[in-house]
Amino acid sequence: MKPNFVKQKLQAGQLTYGGWITLPCPGVAEVMALSGLDFLVIDTEHGAINIESVQAILQAIAATDVVPIVRLAGSQRMFANKILDTGPMGIIVPMVSSREDAQATVSAALYPPEGTRGIGLGRAQGYELDRREEYLKVANDLMLVVVQVEHRDGVEHIEEIVSTPGIDLVFLGPADLAGSMGYRTQPGHPDVGKAIDRVAQAAKRAKVPIGIPVSGPDDLAQRVRQGFQFFHIGVDTVYLGGACRRGLREAQVAGAAALAAGPQAP
Repeated sequence: MKPNFVKQKLQAGQLTYGGWITLPCPGVAEVMALSGLDFLVIDTEHGAINIESVQAILQAIAATDVVPIVRLAGSQRMFANKILDTGPMGIIVPMVSSREDAQATVSAALYPPEGTRGIGLGRAQGYELDRREEYLKVANDLMLVVVQVEHRDGVEHIEEIVSTPGIDLVFLGPADLAGSMGYRTQPGHPDVGKAIDRVAQAAKRAKVPIGIPVSGPDDLAQRVRQGFQFFHIGVDTVYLGGACRRGLREAQVAGAAALAAGPQAP
């Protein structure tokens, strides 16, 4: 059973970099996993990824070093059990805005006595009873438990959230946070920046690592200075679309230049 080196890096104060999977395509996930990213988040909150796709994606990237994480649709046990049985090494629960939400996240992610995760027999457990016993011994230690703070209520209750035992990481959602503050489409608004800084400072005091999406090198450098360690640097669809657009532009420029130069002399 491979270690969760993302969790280890975060605990050691190191930086980690990863991407988001929104397409139900194991091949795309495998290509991204082979790029050298630290983690991949399989998103079941948004997009068209169902539980069968989650398991197929996990199987496709199993031979790589990437740490697989799944963003759930909610913190309830009904969302968590089946997903966790497919074998991710971490979960992200969206819209955590209170101590109760944070406690529900931990409860859903961990086996008793720390939580209430049900004991199944799926891919995570090696499909067999003997392997399950080995998994049960280490599962809670391997699991990266992430709460996503993306609403103004979560900012108001951030001290309670970060003091919840079992939380390994707080992940910021600037777009939804901005919307909840009345600044939809303005995640860079100064008031949103102040809210993010409040979360960062509370997490630092509680010694809980923090993560955030970044838009590029300059944004990432600023967030590192703020104390962030876990960086969402890109989405599968954006990578694909961007590469296609760049390829098309290069082809168009080359084609136009060739036409302007005229036909080759015989």
